[in-house]
Amino acid sequence: MFRQVAAVIIVVLCLGSSSALAQSADITIKVAAAEVHVTPSVGSPVIGHAPRGMVLQVTREVGDWVKVSWPQDKGGVGYVLVNEGTLGHHGASGMQPPQAAQPAMSAGQLPSTPAPVQEPTSRLTPGAPAGRQYTVPLSHRFGVGGLMSGSDLGFGVSGRGWWHNHVGVQVALSRISTTSPILPTHVTSTEFSPSVMYSFPDTVTDDVWIRPYAGGGLNLRRQRFGSETTGDLVSDSYYGMQLFGGAEFSIAGAPRLALSADIGYRSRSEFVGMELGGMGFTLAGHWYIR
Repeated sequence: MFRQVAAVIIVVLCLGSSSALAQSADITIKVAAAEVHVTPSVGSPVIGHAPRGMVLQVTREVGDWVKVSWPQDKGGVGYVLVNEGTLGHHGASGMQPPQAAQPAMSAGQLPSTPAPVQEPTSRLTPGAPAGRQYTVPLSHRFGVGGLMSGSDLGFGVSGRGWWHNHVGVQVALSRISTTSPILPTHVTSTEFSPSVMYSFPDTVTDDVWIRPYAGGGLNLRRQRFGSETTGDLVSDSYYGMQLFGGAEFSIAGAPRLALSADIGYRSRSEFVGMELGGMGFTLAGHWYIR
């Protein structure tokens, strides 16, 4: 089953990458002077200011930010907050140039040679990459998906939400099933893990978006076992803590899909001679609805 899930994810990535069509987008500044930052973070250095009415070419949307062409800086790009302008999208072929107005002809007047149509000045900034304008129309606010986690392998479902691109909340429900090496016992552990997270400055390129994060919260564990011969059941509940850190990855070809990997520690508990918890990993995939 795991191989089938992995194959589906790979197919989605491939199809998404092949469907990433060239687009052209721009943002018109509506505030008095919008700050242009080095990275999509208000804490990053400001490399310039865009005055009201200035039109900037957008090459990528990253949450509450857009990546724009900014030739005044040696890197040639910068980041502007979306709410400081008006965002517009149109096809790669661009908008058709407006037709020049023709003067009305009086009776008996011969038509004159039409004046040549003036091509509008291109909005493309010199040095901007042509034919490779990826955009991500998602801000990754709320996503649902599945996970594979634990020092003992377990599977489950999870939901993840982000606010202001930095503060996040995650809720996970997973189940671990294993056999005791001492007793003929089948042990299962169902875990409910609500957590809060904080994301650090993103790493953004034209092809990938990496969001590192750290978090912690509660780990509510319901443990039970039954004899393989008699079927007798014994159960117990445990309440502990968890801490973790990792990163979430998205690609331009499949902007709704985010894969994450993290490593963390969960409080240990002993049950029928077995120890659950400790250091472990989590691999997860989330499909962002909005």
